[in-house]
Amino acid sequence: MIERCCRHARRFAEGFNSSGYRVLNNVVLNQVLVSFGNPEKTQKVIADANCTKTCLYLSFVLLLASAGYAATGIGGLDSLGAVAIFVFAFREGREAFEKARVKNCSCHD
Repeated sequence: MIERCCRHARRFAEGFNSSGYRVLNNVVLNQVLVSFGNPEKTQKVIADANCTKTCLYLSFVLLLASAGYAATGIGGLDSLGAVAIFVFAFREGREAFEKARVKNCSCHD
């Protein structure tokens, strides 16, 4: 498993390099530090990644809840997943309205 994660990190680094971005570290384990040029562009990329991460979390919760229900037949697992999605979406919505209020519309904290 560790070797697989290290291979993925090396593949990410190769992809960033071939796309014209600069990898800032020697990829030894599973961390890749990348510069996207100027700090403003780097912050935009980080904000976009955070938005994508939110979608991934919601999808993961849905998958777990649905798989749990399918495997066990316990309807409460599906309902619990729906409640978790509601809470997460509510928090994200509240954060979005707060950022819109102060005109800081990005997914970066």
